[in-house]
Amino acid sequence: MVSFADLRDIDPYVFRQGESAWFDMYNTIKERGYDVRRAVDKLEAWTGAAADAGKATFREHEQRFLAGADALHAAYLLLRQAGDRIGAAHARIAEGAAEVGYWSLTVAADGTITDHHSRTRYGDEAAQIRDVIAKYQPVFHAAMAEANQADAEIAAALRNLTAEAVGLAAPGGDATTTAAATAIPPRGTAPTDVKKWWDSLSPMQQESLLFTRAAELGALDGVPALARDRANRLRLTEEKSELLADQQRLLAKHRTHDEELWLKQVTDKLHGIDDIEKRLNFMAPAEAFLLAVDGQGNGRAIIASGNPDTATNVATYIPGTGANLANVGGDINRSDLMLQAAANAGSPSTAVITWVGYEAPQNVVPEAAEEQFADGAKKNLDRFQDGLRATHEGAPSHNTVLGHSYGSTVIGHAARDEGLNADELVFVGSPGVGVGNAGGLNFPTDHIYATVADHDIIHMSNIEDPHDVHGPDPAGTQFGAHVFASAPGTAGPWYTGGYSGAAHSQYWGTTNPALENMGKIIAGQVPDAH
Repeated sequence: MVSFADLRDIDPYVFRQGESAWFDMYNTIKERGYDVRRAVDKLEAWTGAAADAGKATFREHEQRFLAGADALHAAYLLLRQAGDRIGAAHARIAEGAAEVGYWSLTVAADGTITDHHSRTRYGDEAAQIRDVIAKYQPVFHAAMAEANQADAEIAAALRNLTAEAVGLAAPGGDATTTAAATAIPPRGTAPTDVKKWWDSLSPMQQESLLFTRAAELGALDGVPALARDRANRLRLTEEKSELLADQQRLLAKHRTHDEELWLKQVTDKLHGIDDIEKRLNFMAPAEAFLLAVDGQGNGRAIIASGNPDTATNVATYIPGTGANLANVGGDINRSDLMLQAAANAGSPSTAVITWVGYEAPQNVVPEAAEEQFADGAKKNLDRFQDGLRATHEGAPSHNTVLGHSYGSTVIGHAARDEGLNADELVFVGSPGVGVGNAGGLNFPTDHIYATVADHDIIHMSNIEDPHDVHGPDPAGTQFGAHVFASAPGTAGPWYTGGYSGAAHSQYWGTTNPALENMGKIIAGQVPDAH
């Protein structure tokens, strides 16, 4: 039931956000039905009893998808209508709510206005208040009746919108089949086991889960990239709707200092989501796949440029300090540059993954000097790499894990403590990787690479503390990695010894040999030595 306070304080914009999410789901399910239709159309040459049975099954799936899409579209229309009606009711009481508040009148949940101070009001004031109550009482009651009727209708419709009702549940109600479709492995399950579970499901069971359990599937290593991408696109729409609702609510009120900071964080995350959406909609230099998204905390996102399940060469790029959902656009651009560099080096097919799959330090002091962020990320990175192996099709891909700045520290901790399932490790502008030399990384030392620009400010960490908590520079002569060439970068002022923060971020410049060398490593070639 909608109370007067609910109607007074509601943000009608949330209904528009809900409409958008339902409409996106409608389009997705409808397109899956058309996919099945196109698949059947290609089977015209297939004849015989088995062909007839197979085509009939496919046509049944097509009809169930399209019926489900129709149900979702009906829900979208109903939600839109309810939003219009509740929004109109909200607008009807707005003027009266302000006036009864001015006179310190009380409004009950059903819209009934009461003056608890009537004994102390006299003359013109009492007459004015009687006029206010007479004017707005019928308005409030009518608005409340309309809002509650709309609320009841949409609530009933949504309760009826189950997988069974829209035709996406497993056919026949078989208990074993239904259980298989709903028992999603918990996050942390070995990716090989996840892949076996996924492959054991029928196409309709998979579709049902993608429709009903997108958030869980999208975060599960071992689910193929195509399915994971579809799940996370739905999740992206939900995350955006939630953030937009927060933004509108904060914009509509007088904000405290903490709420101003919150508003900035929400707005910044929305910019990051916009960057993800633009990349998902742009096919160059390769199709993008959304492998994870989460708006909680500083936000996380994993985006692949190219399909990691089919590419010959697959690289995972881990950014460092300051990595978050808001800043992901710049990191996606770096991945695209590395993909192009690998293609230039002769890679026949490449996927480069931007992996903001951890809570990164957000400032240099003190967070970037702490190990806790790398320790918190290592199991996630290890499992993600195992997942790439589990879902890859055909011959094993050549996999590179590349970290910049604190991202290299994450790789070091994961290799040292978990053992990374990869072919190459690359450290760029590293503050240290948690070990004293390459031999401590639990990885073949002849496949470990590092570079650091002459003017990179990261050198300052070792100058200030030669026993830095992250260990020595992996591009140092005593570490034991293959050191490859990079440009010196922009020089800093004399009082920093010529080091600069600009040089720390210039490894992806199109004329920087570091970018060309990263492309060579990703393509399975030997980079130019320093």
